[in-house]
Amino acid sequence: MELPNLFATVTWTQAVSGSVAVWLLYLFSLGIYRLWLSPIAHLPGPKLAALTQYYEFYYDIVLGGQYTFKILEMHNKYGPVVRISPWEIHVRDHDFHSELYTGSSRPRQKWAFWTKQAS
Repeated sequence: MELPNLFATVTWTQAVSGSVAVWLLYLFSLGIYRLWLSPIAHLPGPKLAALTQYYEFYYDIVLGGQYTFKILEMHNKYGPVVRISPWEIHVRDHDFHSELYTGSSRPRQKWAFWTKQAS
């Protein structure tokens, strides 16, 4: 008894439609994660900045380096700690640095790109 070859019966239209459906499901689940399940989801900030890095792209590339000033506006609206991208926060409160930089007793997850800047 031989099993039918399922891939032989799939048309290109079905394959493309299935791929698009899987991609849309991935984007939907990524959006759910970034908005509600991420470790930094509780921090205030624009929802579009939490969803995608295109928010930063628009202010830095399209408007020519205006994201720094937009971050200042976000601080005025949301407070001293704001979420500026899906992966980053920005802290304006200088007293928070003692909590943020605690040394080897409480290690932080850091991007390798940023940790190699000083070496």
